[in-house]
This record gives sequence, structure tokens and C-alpha cells, in this order.
Amino acid sequence: MKFNCKKLVPFLKFTLLLLLVIRSFNSFSSVSSVNHSNEIKNLRNLIITKPDLSRIIIDQKLSQFSKNTNYWLDYQLLKVELYRFRGDFTHMKLELFNAIRVITPKTPIEQKLLVDYYRTINYAVNNDIENHLKLLKKTLLSARKNHFKYLEAICLSTYVKYYFEHKEFIKGREYINKARKLFHEINDLNSNLIVEIRDGIGYFWEGKDQLALNKFHECLTYCHKNNLKLNEYYLLVNIAETHLFAENYDSSKVYYYEFLKHKNQADLRDVYQAYLGLELFYKNQHNIDSAYHFSTLMHQVDDSIKKNLDKKLSEEIEKSFEKEQNNKALQQKDQVIKDVRKTNKLILTFLIIGSLLLLFIISMILYAYRTKTRLNNVLVEQQKSIIEKNQLIDTALKEKVILLKEIHHRVKNNLQIISSLLNLQSRNIDDPNALNVLEEGKERIQAIALIHQKLYQADSFATIDMESYIEDLACQLHKTYIPNNKNIEYSIDSKDIHLNLDTAVPIGLIICELVTNSFKHAFQNKDQGNLFIRIHGLELTNKFVLEVSDNGSGMDNTFKKEKKQGIGTEIVEALTEQLDGESTITTSENGTNIKIFFFQVES
Repeated sequence: MKFNCKKLVPFLKFTLLLLLVIRSFNSFSSVSSVNHSNEIKNLRNLIITKPDLSRIIIDQKLSQFSKNTNYWLDYQLLKVELYRFRGDFTHMKLELFNAIRVITPKTPIEQKLLVDYYRTINYAVNNDIENHLKLLKKTLLSARKNHFKYLEAICLSTYVKYYFEHKEFIKGREYINKARKLFHEINDLNSNLIVEIRDGIGYFWEGKDQLALNKFHECLTYCHKNNLKLNEYYLLVNIAETHLFAENYDSSKVYYYEFLKHKNQADLRDVYQAYLGLELFYKNQHNIDSAYHFSTLMHQVDDSIKKNLDKKLSEEIEKSFEKEQNNKALQQKDQVIKDVRKTNKLILTFLIIGSLLLLFIISMILYAYRTKTRLNNVLVEQQKSIIEKNQLIDTALKEKVILLKEIHHRVKNNLQIISSLLNLQSRNIDDPNALNVLEEGKERIQAIALIHQKLYQADSFATIDMESYIEDLACQLHKTYIPNNKNIEYSIDSKDIHLNLDTAVPIGLIICELVTNSFKHAFQNKDQGNLFIRIHGLELTNKFVLEVSDNGSGMDNTFKKEKKQGIGTEIVEALTEQLDGESTITTSENGTNIKIFFFQVES
């Protein structure tokens, strides 16, 4: 029997064609992967050169790859990097949370490590240095082990910032050299520019002004060549600030005003820094009018930054919510279609086998089983829906808590800035009475700032723990007004007293006035003494009593003196009326006792 080779020809052709298709597919996949990696690298550069344009492209890519989790996560992490580059850490946290939600055991290791890196940045923003360093070390070692050079380089760059801030300049420059080498290996010179700028800032902090200026000018030349406008404007501010602190006032002024030519294209944070520098410049020149002008512009920019961040964050939350709602609607629609198809199959089966009793019984059992399965599926879907809604509520609640903490934190910071401005102003005043008025004003501002500090540090925003607040306030006033050669002690009894913000602010100011008055005047002729502060509620009523008493020299030398010299008494009376309260004063040679009866203001 002869073997016919011609019969094998079609089979061999088909096999060859199949091999070519498989090879072409693998080649296409490989090319596609390379193109995607290059696109990610290009977008990283675009974040540095044109952040606004990069934001538009990233959003388009996120929409395009909404069903490809790995590609989507790459662009989501670029969005996190965009907000980190812009210093918008509130948005960075929100986008990082969205990235973490899609992480699974199957997620590529490089993406997981990038998420861990941004978590380290989040720890640093929240001043959790212990966890920041712990996770940063773990991420760096994993990146090095897996040969992820870009990730290793940015981890090293982050270490540089930490070491410079803690005055470890030798260690910081060691990490700069390592990061610089890696960025050159992967030909990412734009990212390396951040390291070089950080090197200059390190010289500035080290007090090596000329080395800092040399480094800044070197980076400025690179920015000119590569059209990196935002970094160029940032460098102009740093150069001006270095000249300012080196007391090269003419050069500092030149660079500040060169920056102001481009302020409409620059980052608002750099504009804020420039106005602050010019305020300090004109104060050193004793030009109060110009200093006040730039101080006003600085605060306007600060307000603008806050408004833009709040507006953008609100828009992001609304878009995220709408996206979740649309996804749920599509899932519900798909489920309805599936349920209808299942029902049609059951009806068709029932009609076909309805004439046979045995098959009828079998079909009924099958129908019951499927019905039970469908009900179980419905219950499972309802349970999933409830869990998703609870997660959405939890997310919204956490975001609101973050925003409230941020608001109180900013209020406290603004009050601290006002206090610092008063402190700067007091350096140019020689009149003791005017200095005394400024010092009292600072203490009142600090009393209000302390309340907002307590709020953003507390777990609840509803009320203030008055015992802890009074303790901090009294300690602050004691350090201000009681000299070291006097033994004046104070005690506080306000346990379990919590007041809302509308009540705590006037009560805090009243306590500030009464305690200040006592420390300043009651113990002028005494080296020892005691001050007692108490808040308690009256039984069977909703009224509270604030009691401040001392064993000083009596009202003739304290409260009356205050009434003649300042506005402390008027403040106490006005705030007491604001609380619908009343006051009593008992005085003798053995001291003074003041009681303020008040009601808690309804929020």
C-alpha cells in the first residue's frame, strides 16, 4: 500500500497558517504592551511639562479602559501622581482610595508597589513618619529586587527630602547620587530635574547659599532648553528666596519681579510663596505700605487656592458618585435580562414535556430548584447592593470628616498666621502700652485657634472637651505672664464638661480675659498664690456656671485696674450677654471670686 503525500499538503498548509496567526498574535501583544509602557512614560513627562493637558488625556484613557482593570489602574496611578506633583494632597488621597479599591491578588507587582509608594506619601502628609519610613523602606527594597528602576529612583528621591528636613545632609546627598544614576539609566531626565532642585534646596537649608544658587541656575538652564515652564517659575521663586535670606536684597527683588511677570501661568502655590517673600523683603526695607500690599495679595491667593481645591474636590466626588450610579443601573438591567431569559426557558421546557406525567414531575422539581436558586441569587444581589451602599455611605462620611478636619486645620493655621503677623509688627513698636495691647490680642487669637486645634484633633466635631482646652489655655497664659521667680499654681475642675463650638468660643475668650487679668494683677505683690477654674452644670436645669477665683490681693487691685486700662471687662460683659448669662463678683483682701452663669447656645 503506497502512502499518498499529497493528502498531507492541505493539513500542512493549515498547520503553517495557524502557527503564523499565533506568532502574529504574540507579536501584536508584545508590541501593544511596549506601546502602552511608552505611553505611560510619555504621560509622566507630560505631567511635569503640561499638567493641565495631562489631566485631560488621563481622564480620556480612564474612560477608554474602564473594562481593562490593569490598564485602567496604570492611568489611575498617573492621576494620583498628577495631584502629588501639584501638591493637592486632598485629591491625591481621594484618587489613591479609588486605586486601592481595585487591587486584587492578581494585580501586577509593579502596580501594587506604586500604590504602596503613594501610601507612603499619604503617611508623610499626615505626619505619620513611623509608618511613612517603614513602608518606604519595604517599597524601595521590593522595587530594587524586581528591577523597577523608576520606582526605586522616586523612593530614593523621597528619602532625600526626609534626610534634608532632618539636617542629615551627607546621607541625603548619598541618596541623591543613587537616584540621579537611576534616572540617567532609564533616560528620565525630567524626573531627575526634581532631584536636582531638591539638591539645591538641601544646600539652602544647609546654609550654603552660593552652592544652592549654582544648582538652581543649572536647573533653570535645563528648564529653558526643555520648555519646563512650571519648574522654571518655581526655580525663580527659590532663587529669589535664597538671595533674600542671604541678604542680597537687590538680587532677590529682581527675581521676585521676574517671576511676577509669569504669575498668571504659574502654580498658585508659587505665587503665594512669592508674595510672602516680597512681604518679608519690604518689611526689611521698612516699607510698611508695600509689605501690607503683598500680605493682602498673599491672603487672596491663599483663599483662591482653598476655593479651587474645594470646588474641584466637590466635582470629583460628584463624578465618582454618578459613575457608581450608572454602573449599578447597568448591572440591574443585565440582571433583569438574565431573569427574563431564565423564565422563558422554564416556560418552554414546561410546554414540551407537559404531556408526560413523569417528565412533568421532573420538570416541576427542576422548576422549584431553579426558582429557589434565582431567589437565592436575588438575595445575594440585594446583599451586595446593601454592602455597596454602605461602602458608599462610609466613603462619603470619611470624605466629609477629612474636609471638616481640613477646614478646622486651615482656620487654626490662618489664626496662627495672624498671631505671627502681630508678633512681627510688635518688633517695630517701642511703646509698652501698645505692646501690651498687641500681646493681649495675640492671646485672644490663640484662645480661638486652640479651639479649632482641639476640633481637628478630636474624633467628634460636635463638642469641645473643656477640661483639656482650659488646661492648654491656662498653661499657655501661665508661661506668658508668670515669671520664673514666682510660685503661682492653678487647678482646673471641668471633668465631663463638653460644650459646642458656638458656646466654647465665647467661654474660652472669657476664661482668657479672667485668667490673664488674675495672672497680671492679682499676684503683683505676692510670690505665691493659687488660681482655681471650674465649670459645672446646675442640677435640674440646663444652666452652667463658670467660676474663676484666686487668693490674690482682691478686686481693688485687679479687676478695677483692668477696667481702667483695657477692654477686658467690656469683652467679658459683652460675651456674657451673648450667652444670655449673668455674672457675680465677690472680692476681699483674701482674693476675688467671679462666677458667670450661662446657657449653652443651640447650634
